[in-house]
Order: sequence, then structure tokens, then C-alpha cells
Amino acid sequence: MGQIVYLGKIPLIRYKRSTGFDVKDITVYKGSTGGYVLDFKDITGVIKKRPQNMVDFLAALSSSMGWSTVGQQLTPVQGTVNYIRPVPLQVAIAYWNYWAGKGNRLASTVLQALATCYPVP
Repeated sequence: MGQIVYLGKIPLIRYKRSTGFDVKDITVYKGSTGGYVLDFKDITGVIKKRPQNMVDFLAALSSSMGWSTVGQQLTPVQGTVNYIRPVPLQVAIAYWNYWAGKGNRLASTVLQALATCYPVP
């Protein structure tokens, strides 16, 4: 994947019983092919899963979807000294949908927020 362009942050507000409200940002980038990409660590972190969960998810679907190399290569973010491991938005949505189906309320919340911001026609 070529250069990545930083677009901005989407703040997700979560309620925590112990401390009140907590804000977790998901940073959005534009990939070299023009599609939206997210950083690998944001996808797992926002639903409180370890990165290995995403690696296992991708490995399980790699033969049918061709996702085996997604999120593995560090890619520079244009105009910065930062690097990310880009993952296409549709892969992130599939991952969150998987965990929402398993009862992860944070994943369900992320999907609801995306549906509100980007409704399907």
C-alpha cells in the first residue's frame, strides 16, 4: 500500500461505571487506492480486544476473502513521521460485526455509531 493521508479523528464516547465517561478516538485515513482505512490498533483497541484477536480473525477468513496480509505492513502517513498498519474500513466493520454477534457491547456501539453517520441506502 502506498502513502496514507490523515483525515481526522472520530471520538467515541463510552460510559464507564467507575470513572464516568471515557473518550476513545478512531483515526480515519484515506488509503492509496482512495478508500478509507483505519489503524490496526484502533480497530482492536476501541472494543478492548488484543491485537492477536484481529490476527486470528483475519487468518480464519484469509482463504475466502484474501485478507491474510491486511494490517501487516507499516505504512507512512503523508506529511508526518507516523506509520500505521492500515486496514480497510470494510474489514474493520466485518471484525466489529463478528464481535457484536458474540455479545461485545462496545462493538455493537461502534457499529451503531457508524450506521448513524453513514446510513446504507
